Amino acid sequence: MFMYVIIIYISNMVQGILTFLFRVNVYSTLMTDLCRSSLDRGVKITAHSDVCVSPVGPLRLVEQMVTRRMEADPEKRILNASECLTVDQAFRAVTCDAAWQCHADKWTGDLSVGKHADLIVLAKDPFTIKPEAYEYADTSTSTTPLRDVPVLMTICGGIVTFRSEMKNE
Repeated sequence: MFMYVIIIYISNMVQGILTFLFRVNVYSTLMTDLCRSSLDRGVKITAHSDVCVSPVGPLRLVEQMVTRRMEADPEKRILNASECLTVDQAFRAVTCDAAWQCHADKWTGDLSVGKHADLIVLAKDPFTIKPEAYEYADTSTSTTPLRDVPVLMTICGGIVTFRSEMKNE
């Protein structure tokens, strides 16, 4: 029994040391959120928020998947640029594939006959916003970052549940 406890203790200690070394390893960033690599291999990805880990809000999630800019980094560096997604891929991750992951794709996730007509109308076309305009707190550009594009209307189950007073520019 004593020998068994020592082996478990040593095993846990070694595992802890290896985990620490991996986390501080500069190459570990290359293994963070391998979205593009997963898609390239035919794996569906979904986006969600862990609140304390990821930013809240689907538009912000899409922006993060497209730019991979580290918000807390003063230099706003990109985390593993080869894993950036297109806007189309990122929107799919928060809509169709998210519904698929939750086994809700039979009634939601895209606009198909027989499914709930849940959608939002945005003030700007997200496919025309250039990623370089996604700079945070960048007042030098008149382009609105995707996360800040106003929602003009929300439709759930085919019923308008929200309508903004704002005019589309």
